[in-house]
Amino acid sequence: MSYGKKIIPPIFYKFGLILNYLIDLYESTNSPNTILEVGAGYGGLANLMMNKFTNTKYIIVDIQPVLSVSATFLNKMGKKVFRMDWDSFVI
Repeated sequence: MSYGKKIIPPIFYKFGLILNYLIDLYESTNSPNTILEVGAGYGGLANLMMNKFTNTKYIIVDIQPVLSVSATFLNKMGKKVFRMDWDSFVI
């Protein structure tokens, strides 16, 4: 996929489709209270969503070391990141 002479990776197009869907879904109401993303990868979609839905709590569930990658990326993008260690949960 390209835009002029620039190549747009397909994942960015997918992010845009997901974001547009949620914008349409919440167009006539308030923003969602919470969004849960399972398998967030580096955090690209999370960054876009957090930019659009500024008052929404965003939760990412992923495996290590990927969770550290997304936390680092989002922190560099200026997002507040709180991390929880799954070892602290005892069932």
